[in-house]
Formats: sequence, structure tokens, C-alpha cells
Amino acid sequence: MHNWPVLRDTRYFQTLRKYEGSITTVIGNDNKIVGTGRATIILPNGTILVINEALLYPDSTRTLLSFKDIRANGFHVETNDDEGEECLSVPLD
Repeated sequence: MHNWPVLRDTRYFQTLRKYEGSITTVIGNDNKIVGTGRATIILPNGTILVINEALLYPDSTRTLLSFKDIRANGFHVETNDDEGEECLSVPLD
């Protein structure tokens, strides 16, 4: 079982290899993976995340990042309370 991030758009990829496969998430199994490769995501404040192996899944309803890739870029994940709802955040300071 791999813990690869899932991206929905080819614009994030610097390299992209055709790959047909399936993915299992908390909502089930799907056969919509169409590629894999190196990707870069630029967060709204300009912070750059480089992901060496990401999956291209255009039909996904969300972009999914792995803890491994977040940590590999030197960031940490925290839980916060957002108006009574627990959420994960990546503090950048």
C-alpha cells in the first residue's frame, strides 16, 4: 500500500508518465488514476511543496496530500479548532 498524494490537474506536474491504476480512499476504491510523476504545489502564501511521486486523478473531488510529503518538505501538521470543527493545518512560521 502506497501513501501517494493525489492531484487533479496536470499543471502541477513537471514530469508525468501514463499510469492506469486504482486507488483506495476512505470512501472506497476507484480505477481512475491516469498518471504519476513529480509535481510542485505553490500554496496561496507562496510556500512551495515539491512531491517526487504524485498520482494524477482528474475525477477526484479533492486534492490529497500525504503526511510523508508534507514532512519531506520540512513542514508539520497540527490540529486546530475552526468554529467547533476539528481540522488539520500546516503552520508555515
